[in-house]
Amino acid sequence: MMKIISKYFIVIIFLLSAFLKLLDFRATVELFVNLLGMSYAFIKIFLAILILLELTIAYLIIADYLKIKTIYILILGVITLFLLANIYFELKGFGNCGCFGVAIVSTPALSIVKNILLITAVIYLKHSIATLRLREGKRVR
Repeated sequence: MMKIISKYFIVIIFLLSAFLKLLDFRATVELFVNLLGMSYAFIKIFLAILILLELTIAYLIIADYLKIKTIYILILGVITLFLLANIYFELKGFGNCGCFGVAIVSTPALSIVKNILLITAVIYLKHSIATLRLREGKRVR
């Protein structure tokens, strides 16, 4: 049961994040221009790639690709980068990290907690998959 809850917690967070950024893309681009201090054109491309990455991660978890070591490391790496970005935003004193676009204001401190929970859920899922595979007598990748 915890495996299912962890899986859908991760998927919902990533889908919500991607869709809310798309909901008001222009305002989200402006928010990120202010956060990162980069050009409007660069941020549009950056956000498009970020949204695609979030949707891909949600898909990979739904489709049970987490059992593949490289996918697991990739997902943990992305969430860790999000965590580091939020630590930076917290230190700089920003009020909204842009994790959910402009639709939901999320403070960097709250997003740090969210990212730690996401990392914990991904590790738990990977551990539960490995344990299940060991019980079935299959080789763990």
